[in-house]
Amino acid sequence: MPKIYSYKKVTDLFTTHALLEPEIADNAAKVMELCTIDGITYILVPDGVVLPVQSDQVQASLRQAILTPELIEQIKATSPYIKLITKRKLGEATPVKYSEQDENQIASLVEIGLL
Repeated sequence: MPKIYSYKKVTDLFTTHALLEPEIADNAAKVMELCTIDGITYILVPDGVVLPVQSDQVQASLRQAILTPELIEQIKATSPYIKLITKRKLGEATPVKYSEQDENQIASLVEIGLL
């Protein structure tokens, strides 16, 4: 089952420390940054995807999110990706043909209950 992780991006004098994503093959499922709420960034990690070793700054706050009904609603209300997918599914935005990779990500969002 796909998972949602949360972490806090850390900015120091020289850089912003953000999540390092794994290298993926074409059309393979990939990590998706969903949104940031109150300084905490939420990401979707599809089933079978393993995150690489993270910087100490990211690793210090990286956790699997506990998806409460309230958090699910906050993510739905904040994520531009979920908003756009929802509009397209409801016919309120221009329909598009999704790639296999996009379809896999959408399936992951549905499985978790974000769509």
